[in-house]
Amino acid sequence: MRNAQRVFWLLIWVGLVLAIAALCARVITEVWGNLSMGLLITGLLFIALGLILRWRFGPPGQSRLSWWRRRSTQTTSNALLATLAVITILSVMNLMAVRYSGQLDLTENQRFTLAPQTKEVLQQLSEPVKVWSFMQPPPVDEQTLLERFKQLNPARFEFEFVDPQTQPGLAQKYQITASNQVVLEQGDRTKTISSPFSEADLTPALASLVSNLKINAYLTEGHGELPPAGGQVNLQSALDALNKRDFTVSPLNLGQRGSIPDDADVIIIAGPKRPFLDPEVALLKDYLAQGGRLLALLDPEIKTGLENLLQEWNLSLDNRIIVDASGSGQLLGLGPAVPIVVQYGTHPITQDFAQGISFFPLAQAITLTGSPKNRQVTELLITQERSWAEADPDNEALEFDPQRDKQGPLAVGVALEQSSQSSPSASQPQNQDREDSAASVPNTRLVVIGDSDFATSGPFNQGINGDVLINSLSWLGDNSLSLSIRPKEKIERRLQLPALRFRMLALVSIALLPLSAFVAASIIWWKRR
Repeated sequence: MRNAQRVFWLLIWVGLVLAIAALCARVITEVWGNLSMGLLITGLLFIALGLILRWRFGPPGQSRLSWWRRRSTQTTSNALLATLAVITILSVMNLMAVRYSGQLDLTENQRFTLAPQTKEVLQQLSEPVKVWSFMQPPPVDEQTLLERFKQLNPARFEFEFVDPQTQPGLAQKYQITASNQVVLEQGDRTKTISSPFSEADLTPALASLVSNLKINAYLTEGHGELPPAGGQVNLQSALDALNKRDFTVSPLNLGQRGSIPDDADVIIIAGPKRPFLDPEVALLKDYLAQGGRLLALLDPEIKTGLENLLQEWNLSLDNRIIVDASGSGQLLGLGPAVPIVVQYGTHPITQDFAQGISFFPLAQAITLTGSPKNRQVTELLITQERSWAEADPDNEALEFDPQRDKQGPLAVGVALEQSSQSSPSASQPQNQDREDSAASVPNTRLVVIGDSDFATSGPFNQGINGDVLINSLSWLGDNSLSLSIRPKEKIERRLQLPALRFRMLALVSIALLPLSAFVAASIIWWKRR
């Protein structure tokens, strides 16, 4: 009889396990396949056999119906049902976690949350993209990042880690020459980046692959502008970041060339120290009148020769150095002549800046003169209230003088866009040809910032200074997918304790607490003997 009871419980438990496995297989595959149906039928058969065995070989001297009324039977049945309910709930929760995975990023700088630009690029994928990583073994951080990318668009984004030693044909197909190369493929187009990579590297490469747009930018020279490389102050970091986003930056000497290249998408003027000549200014005016794009980084107290050009676009340079008396710069080791900007205008360039910090050493304000029609002007970079334009920066005691100084907030940067029909110096065609010609000319765009030092290699990599420059050029070049993404750094919070306190903490946690718990348990045991 005891053996029959053991067989009964064995059949019941095995049947329950098989039935639950069948239900899980059905939920995962979403169909009643051969596996799920086989498990369910087998489980039900085991349960039926167990019940028949209990019915047939019940305790002697009792009716078979009385067995179902026994207290032990009811208690056992409740336990079985509770166990079944717990297993079912856990199975459903596990299934929901696998199928509808999510995460809560509690890190200080949202290190594991993808940027809005990444989400935009992935949502705009019109064709499938596959990432081939020839890294072995696969780096954990990169694999996790690729999995997060795939979660946003699993239908059109996939990745695979390949060992070039075991698959030399695939490595030869993508012309892999090093073991740290990663290839992004969409259709017949490919883009290669190097490992290790982060979101700040992968998203621009993906955007470049998707848009397949090359932007030709020309950097003026011949007026003491910031050099692309060499020396202590240069634009090397900025140019490296632009090259990753498929910007081609070439030098342009207007005095020697005598014209602006036909393929110029953007003209960059970065910190000239000498004025542009009148013929050069005329070339720039003509270029803007035909729908050109210009980024001007102009320092205060310098005559650039561009004052009349900016006046035609209702922009004026203040030429006074901005003083920031808010004290915010002291936290970053900066002086009062370096205004801190945490307020930004509503514009595609600054839409993801939030309360990010940018700073502009020795900057001047840009003011708007008049309000012309068909022209949209946005103040991009706005200083804090406790700032002003100082008329006498050589004075040791910098104090606001309401008679000579201009009280903040002040606009350090301005973005302007105007339709081609209302360019200030455009030569308009006559009669019917005027509308056709205007429709073929793109809108003129300008970004003027009253400082060039923020774009140099040192400040460029601090705060969101790099974002200001890259996003400005991306907007000027009509390539919103190349907007900047700043790399997210690990923030370490360490508790530094003196040696004596560290030893005391170790003694308490390792010796005193376990010993006190053991003594308390011994006392309780002794009293309950």
